[in-house]
Amino acid sequence: MGQNSADWAAFRPEIIGSMGVEHDGGAYTAAIYFTTEAEAREGEHKEPPPQLKAQMDEMNALNIGEPEFFDLTQPWLYSPR
Repeated sequence: MGQNSADWAAFRPEIIGSMGVEHDGGAYTAAIYFTTEAEAREGEHKEPPPQLKAQMDEMNALNIGEPEFFDLTQPWLYSPR
């Protein structure tokens, strides 16, 4: 999703940040931060433009297993003092 970042931002403006982590054994964790839960839910139902859909299809074809989703409504975010 690092490709076409301006297109992704225009398509899903409620996404305000994300990070990804690859784990041993091929597992992967992605955290996506949204403006509000309601806007995130609305964005989930939008049909992407063709070039972004192609990228999504490519990611889905990686066959990394069935994803699990967790809605963290009050995440704890820490940074160094």
